[in-house]
Amino acid sequence: NFLLTMAVPATNWFGQWFDFDRLKNIVDWFNVMTYDFFWSTAMYANHNSPLYSPEQQQYDYGSVDSGLNYIHSVRGVPKEQIVLGIPFYGHACYATGLFELNTGYICWYSYSDILPMIGNGWNYLWDDVSKVPYLLNDEQTIFITYDDTGSVRLKCEYAADKGVAGVMIWEISK
Repeated sequence: NFLLTMAVPATNWFGQWFDFDRLKNIVDWFNVMTYDFFWSTAMYANHNSPLYSPEQQQYDYGSVDSGLNYIHSVRGVPKEQIVLGIPFYGHACYATGLFELNTGYICWYSYSDILPMIGNGWNYLWDDVSKVPYLLNDEQTIFITYDDTGSVRLKCEYAADKGVAGVMIWEISK
């Protein structure tokens, strides 16, 4: 007894090219990539995987909630076939804060790299609208977006409340 699963995008940008009507009859689970909403080319520093979209529409690059709505309501995939993706990494860019101008992408960090930074020259901040943390260094010139145990817990509770098949993680590094 094997399962057929596939990773699928959480927005229409790439999702438009998938024939979900046909696929949902043969795929057991669709692992929705509800992360990487913030890219190196984005104009403003933003969250990698916000649970909810920011209140300011101009900064809405996508969210877990909008990704579920897209896959389920727009593309018609049943909730029992949806698995929400949660990132275990973060992105860093040169910016003075959340929704501030992104003046250059720096790198990708694993969660194990981010955790020791907190309190060691980095300030932990929480976005209560998007329900995710972020870090700013003491000079407030570098922004890091990531998920922690609190945001992961909220995403798991969200998945349970919405009745989807579950969650998956991407990816675990050293």
